Amino acid sequence: MHQPRTTRIDPGDPSHGTHLAHGWSAPETRPDGSTAVLMLEPVSALTFAAGAVPSEQEIAIRVSDVRAPTLVDLNGRRIGRLPLRRMTRRVSTTTVLRLPANVQRPGINTLTLRSARRRGHGRGAPWLLLHDVTFTARQAEPILAETDATSGDLVLRPG
Repeated sequence: MHQPRTTRIDPGDPSHGTHLAHGWSAPETRPDGSTAVLMLEPVSALTFAAGAVPSEQEIAIRVSDVRAPTLVDLNGRRIGRLPLRRMTRRVSTTTVLRLPANVQRPGINTLTLRSARRRGHGRGAPWLLLHDVTFTARQAEPILAETDATSGDLVLRPG
């Protein structure tokens, strides 16, 4: 039996802690009352459930204090990157990436964040601050035409 599809990872929610696979600090409370975790390893991972039948999704990763360009892999396959934006911890940025259905697997999947190592940035120093991750089903493209089953003709939809 598969877990229900993950819709959000909030580091401050104790039930979401199971999504933080490795490389993360304990949750810390921010001045605004929100919670975030520090990425303490150059390679850190999150897990999420795709449900019994994976579908095309978008993922919004909200971070701040990014110290190096960060690549994002889904189950070992590159899906995008978090841009380098040196900013204070008070200002966050959200990056939206596509999670293709054919790269997901039924059940648990792994998102890996890989930061480029910089000189002078040792093990245990924070790479970025993760605020939350939100998963959204992608809207299906509108069907403009379809084939009539009996005649085989291509039929355009109104509009």
